[in-house]
Amino acid sequence: MKSLISSLRTTKIKITDVIEKGDVSETINRASKKHKADLIVMGTHGAKGLNEVFIGSNASQVVRDAEIPVLTVNDGKQNTKISNIVFATDFSEETNL
Repeated sequence: MKSLISSLRTTKIKITDVIEKGDVSETINRASKKHKADLIVMGTHGAKGLNEVFIGSNASQVVRDAEIPVLTVNDGKQNTKISNIVFATDFSEETNL
């Protein structure tokens, strides 16, 4: 992790690597609070078939439970150049930033 973090060469974003054990969603959300994170970023390959119906993917559980925004990156989308972002909203009061 240290070599990956140092290869990013950024001073504008604070990066903290943490290893914890436990339920994925609970542990990620607890760590996000502890470290005062503004955003959770996680990779996903998605659960398929009956696993998706009965269990769901870790990423979808984190998205449902998170108290801060979650950005999921689909497996195989490495080095994707992001040039446009969709901001979906229903214009309700809760989404008023």
